[in-house]
Amino acid sequence: MSQFVGFGVQVELKDGKQIQGRIAKATAKGLTLNDVVFGDGGTSQAFKVRASRLKDLKVLSVARRQQQQQQRASMSPLTPPESQDWQTDDVAILKQQDDFDFQGNLRMFNKKDVFAQLKQQDDVAPQQRLVSHNRKPEKLSHDEMIIPNAKQDAWQEPIDILDAKDESDSLVNTVAITQDEEEEYLDPDLLPVTKSINITHLLQKKDEDSDDEEDEQKVIAKIKQALRSERPAVLKARDSQQQVLMANPVQLLEMERVCAEQFGIHAPISVENFGNNAAFVLKQKLGGRIRLRLDNLNPGPLVVILASDSYRSGARALALGRHLCRTGHVRVVATFVGPQSDLQDPHVLQQLDLFHRCGGKIVNSLSQLDSLVEKLNSPVECVIDAIQGFDCNLSDLYYNESLQHVEQRVRSLIQWCNGLRNAQVWSLDIPAGFDSGTGSRNFDYAVHATGVLSCGWPLTALHAVKDQLQEQLEEVVVIDMGTPQGVYAQTSLRKFQSYDAFVTEGALALEL
Repeated sequence: MSQFVGFGVQVELKDGKQIQGRIAKATAKGLTLNDVVFGDGGTSQAFKVRASRLKDLKVLSVARRQQQQQQRASMSPLTPPESQDWQTDDVAILKQQDDFDFQGNLRMFNKKDVFAQLKQQDDVAPQQRLVSHNRKPEKLSHDEMIIPNAKQDAWQEPIDILDAKDESDSLVNTVAITQDEEEEYLDPDLLPVTKSINITHLLQKKDEDSDDEEDEQKVIAKIKQALRSERPAVLKARDSQQQVLMANPVQLLEMERVCAEQFGIHAPISVENFGNNAAFVLKQKLGGRIRLRLDNLNPGPLVVILASDSYRSGARALALGRHLCRTGHVRVVATFVGPQSDLQDPHVLQQLDLFHRCGGKIVNSLSQLDSLVEKLNSPVECVIDAIQGFDCNLSDLYYNESLQHVEQRVRSLIQWCNGLRNAQVWSLDIPAGFDSGTGSRNFDYAVHATGVLSCGWPLTALHAVKDQLQEQLEEVVVIDMGTPQGVYAQTSLRKFQSYDAFVTEGALALEL
């Protein structure tokens, strides 16, 4: 009944009342009138009349559009079709003619001959056509570019890694564990909890043994200071009221020890668990399935890993990068805090080899990294800060004059990271430059992390870190390391038994 919309009508109801108005809507259930005038002189902008109350209806005027068409028809008398120029005619008027045959006239139009004639008159060179150099194979989504061959950039080119050991390419082997030390680490009889804090590759002095003991005592003192904090050591899940207990570095190390000794879950297994679960989190942060698909004409997002020679930070970060890039949807570049030739940790070396085989790239200096990024069609969208980890402090670099070049290298990496715009910065356990026991800043520069990926349990020091980073640190995500529930049967870890952190998910976002 849409053809009656706009008609002026007078409606008579079964109770004798009369109403005038213009039809706004007509259905089988009734009428909706606009500009209503009632019989007693009252008015209304709109009024509905049910069909059951309707007695009679009179049309007072037709729709305004039809009036205009009738006026144009009366002012322009129709002429025979052969003398008309049909391009200037009103289609609505032509439809009213009884002698106009639309179907017959349509059959008279031969599209094949017309296009053949247009093709003969077209003198545009084929190489000048848009379709010859910027053809879109399918309809593009809102998140895709129209740059031709956007994925064909310098990513496929090999990178020459220079092993020059100058000031900009020096290595800080934070918390590295050599092959001989790894055997000692797995021996229950030779492994007290504090022995897991190993910084021998940071402080390469002649009297190594005495220095190790002094450094361990410093770390333990800072941890005890953190335990006296008045902050509640509990964080809530972002999407629920679930609570997650916070831990200190000694408790995290104790969990690792019990996993290795009693359950046979050593470093390679926990590293793999972290990489797999953390990669799922970052893939969602980088766009998820909507963006990460092979038919997307844009190049994949670019992720940069700043890694150290430590399995608790560097190896885990490389495993994370491998899971990001192994499917070809994400581009990942790793750079160490020094030359690749100086790496010693066996876990880092193993993960580095797997990372390279799965498509990850390795650069040996910041200059190489900047040079590569300039050649790519995708900017740096995400940085994984694995410079420090929870079992090392960058302030230890101050105590060794021979490592001054390492200090400069670490400063350069942190400054480069903080200078990025619109990039996510995810730190492993704690941002580099902060003490993992107290959360206080203990280095000249500190990474301005936007998020923290916690290995199993968040550190109690994150409260103090949040106070210093203010609005920059927005989220903490705990990652399932595959720790068995039986680990928490230990007296020192028993309080972790009642927290259901990882039951159905491999990661949990927390409010800080």
